[in-house]
Amino acid sequence: MQKKEPKYLTIIQALETELNSSKFKKNDPFYSESDIKKRYHVSSTTAVRVLNQLAEKKYITRIQGKGTFVSKFNLSTSVRITDTHPYDITQETVKILDAHLTDKVPSSYGKNYKDYVWSIERIREVDEPFQYSKSWFDQSLLSAEAIENSIHVNSVYELIKEHSQIDMYKQQFVQNYIVTTAPTTKISKLLNVSSTDLLIREERWVKKDNKVLEYTDSYQLPKYFGLHIVSANA
Repeated sequence: MQKKEPKYLTIIQALETELNSSKFKKNDPFYSESDIKKRYHVSSTTAVRVLNQLAEKKYITRIQGKGTFVSKFNLSTSVRITDTHPYDITQETVKILDAHLTDKVPSSYGKNYKDYVWSIERIREVDEPFQYSKSWFDQSLLSAEAIENSIHVNSVYELIKEHSQIDMYKQQFVQNYIVTTAPTTKISKLLNVSSTDLLIREERWVKKDNKVLEYTDSYQLPKYFGLHIVSANA
């Protein structure tokens, strides 16, 4: 017989779902101990345990004498980012983990896209890894020869420029950022973070003449970018 999940865990999961939805914004008042007791018919001990664990996960902040509030940058909060690179960029390298052609593209790349694209996974590092990225590039931008001897590169964009004479930095682009955690164990291990450490997720689309050239999904450590994070809801 399967053991029933402790009630406090069930409550935490339910509240995490609410916190990751659009119901709450930064600094909104959150449920009090009394609210949780009444809502879920639990003891004070259970209510406090729930709030403490949500605080440990950085979903909420508990302020003595004032109450409980949604953390400024709870998961899925949209953010604006100023990237100041507080490190010597000449020491930065990019390690390609995997590169292959595929006809399986994420829906975020574009609807009904059926051509082959380059799927490239890579790690940026200085003294240690600080950004994991997975990108899908239009097939015409690169060749197998261009990637073959590029285990360590300064930039995939430089490879693209050499191969196709397209400067990706000058193309139209859109970038979205949210605060999140590592979505997989693989990414946690590559970035040496725990499942609760906050990361910045960046999604980037690059287009030319309304054609998608690149879609990138990346996860990065804020400290390596000197990031100034401001809620888009501010």
